[in-house]
Amino acid sequence: MTVTIKERSTDARSTVLELEGRLDLYAAADLNAALDRALREQSRRVVLDVRRVTDIDFSLIAIIVQTGRTLAQRHATLEVVCEDNEIGDLLLTAAGGADFEVSVGREPGD
Repeated sequence: MTVTIKERSTDARSTVLELEGRLDLYAAADLNAALDRALREQSRRVVLDVRRVTDIDFSLIAIIVQTGRTLAQRHATLEVVCEDNEIGDLLLTAAGGADFEVSVGREPGD
């Protein structure tokens, strides 16, 4: 199973990307493209919902860190919503000192 990405806007300046499935190096290009679209649309807030992701590799972490850095330079924010599990633990660890925040176990857009 590869990753499925659903995009939606919560308002004129916010984009939510909901991911489902396995996110690995091969699926990273699809995620990069979705994040690039959000950046081109000048989203001020991007929410990456990974609560339905079953497995990740470090390509996801690299993409999140780079996107967070890019958004911070534009005075915009990246938030990652995850479950309280191994994936959430990994993302919380990666967020230490990075330009994104992690929210555990809540609905995106709250």
